[in-house]
Amino acid sequence: MKRFTLAFPLLVLLILWNFHLQALTPRIHSYAAKDYDGHQSNYDAAFDKKGNLYVANAYGLLIYNGAKWTKVPLPNGKSPISLTFNEDGKLFIGGDHELGYLEVTNGKYQYVSINHLIEGGAPKIGWVNYCSFHNGKIYFASEYGLFIYDGTKVKVVKPEGGGTHAFIGTFEEKLFVIEEGKGVYTIKEEGFEWFKNGIKIPEFRGIESISLNQHVIYGREGIYKLIGKEAKLVNELNFIAKHTISDVIFHQGYKYIATEQSGLFVLDKELKLVHHLNADNSALTDNYIYQIGINKTGDLCVATNNGLSIINFGVPLLNLGKSNNLSGAGYSSLLHKDTLFVGTSQGLFYCPKWSSGAKKFTKLPGTKAFIYCLYEHEGEIFAGDQSDVYQIRKGEAHKLSVKPWHGAWNIKAVPDKNILLVGTYYGIDVYRKSNGQWKFSNALEGYNEAGRTFEFDEDGYLWSCSGLTGLFKLQLSDNFEGVLKSTSMNTQFNVRPDYFIELCKSSYGIYASSYNGLYFVKDGKLFKDTLNQNLKFERIRKIRNGNLYTIENKNPIILSYQGHQLVIDSTHVLNNINLQLVGSNEMIHEIAPNQFLIGTSEGFAIVNNQESISFFGEIKVTSLFDLEADSTIAAEKTELSYQENNLKFFYCFGALEDLYDVEYFTSLNLAGESPNWKKSESTHFKEVTNIGEGEYEFKIKAVNRNSDLGEFTYSFSILPPWYRSGVAKTIYAFAFLVLIYALYRLWILRMAMIRRKLEAEKKKEILLKENEYKAELLKKEIREKETEISYLALNYSQKIELLKHVSGKLSNLLRNLNNPKVLMTEIKSLRFSLQDFQKDEEQKWTEFQIHFNSEHNDFVSKIKDLDPKIKESNLLMCTYVRMGKTNKEICDLLNLSINALDKRKSRLKEKFGAPEEKTFNEFIREL
Repeated sequence: MKRFTLAFPLLVLLILWNFHLQALTPRIHSYAAKDYDGHQSNYDAAFDKKGNLYVANAYGLLIYNGAKWTKVPLPNGKSPISLTFNEDGKLFIGGDHELGYLEVTNGKYQYVSINHLIEGGAPKIGWVNYCSFHNGKIYFASEYGLFIYDGTKVKVVKPEGGGTHAFIGTFEEKLFVIEEGKGVYTIKEEGFEWFKNGIKIPEFRGIESISLNQHVIYGREGIYKLIGKEAKLVNELNFIAKHTISDVIFHQGYKYIATEQSGLFVLDKELKLVHHLNADNSALTDNYIYQIGINKTGDLCVATNNGLSIINFGVPLLNLGKSNNLSGAGYSSLLHKDTLFVGTSQGLFYCPKWSSGAKKFTKLPGTKAFIYCLYEHEGEIFAGDQSDVYQIRKGEAHKLSVKPWHGAWNIKAVPDKNILLVGTYYGIDVYRKSNGQWKFSNALEGYNEAGRTFEFDEDGYLWSCSGLTGLFKLQLSDNFEGVLKSTSMNTQFNVRPDYFIELCKSSYGIYASSYNGLYFVKDGKLFKDTLNQNLKFERIRKIRNGNLYTIENKNPIILSYQGHQLVIDSTHVLNNINLQLVGSNEMIHEIAPNQFLIGTSEGFAIVNNQESISFFGEIKVTSLFDLEADSTIAAEKTELSYQENNLKFFYCFGALEDLYDVEYFTSLNLAGESPNWKKSESTHFKEVTNIGEGEYEFKIKAVNRNSDLGEFTYSFSILPPWYRSGVAKTIYAFAFLVLIYALYRLWILRMAMIRRKLEAEKKKEILLKENEYKAELLKKEIREKETEISYLALNYSQKIELLKHVSGKLSNLLRNLNNPKVLMTEIKSLRFSLQDFQKDEEQKWTEFQIHFNSEHNDFVSKIKDLDPKIKESNLLMCTYVRMGKTNKEICDLLNLSINALDKRKSRLKEKFGAPEEKTFNEFIREL
């Protein structure tokens, strides 16, 4: 990769100056060999435009996209040594006897060697220490020559002096090549041009312009100022050069100088030391640095002899920690007359001359661990730790508290009184000043809850909240000896004891945070804040001399006012970086305008709100995975088969996303539809199953707290199954037309067949109905005949029996004519027999009428309706007519003459009201 580029010109000449070692360190994320599964030695590093990191590792090329590490081997296990990109973003690699580039095919990385393109066969290549892109060509510098690749062939330039090509890089749009033992020359289209200034520097790593005729040259073992043709060693920077400079990169006026013995040095425009980062004072993995890679926002990747380190210079955040002689998590801070006091979990530390000094801290003896609070009152400094209360005087901590292990959460002065209140684990203590000395006076009698936070309202009431036992309004005695009245807000609002969390006082009054929103104090009463229901207020804090803030997932949310409403200040730098404050003891201190000191779990951080954040990376879909087939699909593929409709989308933001605390939101919708964003539960993938055919857009959005880092849309289509493809549909259409024609022909034939069949069936049906009708008439006639015959047969047999019986009785009468008693008895018996026969005949006649009614549509009832008083003989005659009996048959049955029968019919016709045009028989049969 290129070793030096044109930097921003310095505004003043280089002069002698003194410097203070700046021990503030940026955020660093380091990777050991076990993290990337490679060799511990890394020779070079480079970022592409999308945020991916490429590392020349001894075991092969490593690629890190923020989600995973990918290893690409070189032939025969050779090592990549140097890296550079051309103007199209293609990565070229110089290795151990290897020249080549990285190719991506179907989402898979592959190294492509160009050794076979070297003119004149395959000479020794050697160890390719440097490579660079210049004017459309790639230049590889090795110990055996300069190899120039123009896209089709590789030209070889042998060293003129017999030495090695020790360095290569660009400056002022020229490509400089250092030939060991010979000097420096530039590459031109027509050949080489040696640097004609007489510089006698055996090897250098960078050159920058100071003014029109002045340069600074960074040699391997010295830094020189070049004026005209004279090169003079800059002795003031020997403390860097003595560690052997291995690489130099310039970016926006800063010089990043890598060494082989003492890590990384950072100089500003005036060549003053800004940072010195190494394995001893920061998270740098090793002091031996081979090369460094830089992205457009100024973030570095340091390739060392023992791992990798990414240094996040793109975010305006610097850390105070072990390099500043600090230890422990940050709990409290106080800036007093340019002396910065900080309280940690390990004790109280101070740094004099903070604004101009070396940022080195000294531990103040006498205090214990966990310095919860630091407080200044009328120029006097007080501190509270997990055990006691102290006053800081003349560099010493003087204990004021008398009760052991009461602790000190909070210290506040009583307005207009020479009294301090200290919130402890067991209540609130009172300290008074007597004879110029602060002393413990008393505990507020009547209040034994922990005094985590407390504030005075405008009426003089003290509001106290412990976070565990509730929120109380206290009316104190005039002498502050005790509590006259204690009112529990938890009881008034009927909430659990730990409902209220803490108090905070702003220019608008006292706020109380709770697990269900924000409350405020007004006119001595507590009210629910309805203006700020859209925010969570598990904590409410005030930045000293600044805005209010709340906490979410250990990160601060800086708030600002819009009228009386609190809103998130989305532009504030603290709302856009991941800090991880100390849980339940969050601390933010504005130590200078827009400069914030923040307590973290690893110490303290300093953030400058005036500097913008530069997030480096690009949200992208890296690949797809077919869940059904258990195979990878390249992200370049946009048409997927119907069988590839169970997908896992892999995505990432870039190599620095671990430092940005990136969250992802995804949406899968039909093309053209508005996205339906859902937070991704998985960090780098999203599974979607049973996707129907159609055009789709998989959208993914990267967010860093309140910063939108960008969106990416992967458009793809799920093709229909083969049986719903275009060809299949054409075949279906043709087959459908053929089928329609065939069906039409079949329909014509079927209609003719059906017509013939219907005609035959109709004839058959008519005949069948006629036969059925005749059969029904015949059945009816047979039933009537059977009824008549059965009735006549029964009547005949009964009459025969009666005649036999009467004949027997008469014979008895004749035999007993001379015996009057017997004769009378026989006559009575005969009379009773005739009466019984008459009753039987009446019963049978009634049954006959009922049966006849059922068989002849209620005929008997209809006759009786016409003539309710009709005689039984006339009714019987009507039934015979209904049965179809002839007049002769009726006369025989009724023992009538024809004339008598006609007269009866005539009288009944008149009585029934039968029409004149109808005969009696017709009328009777139609009833």
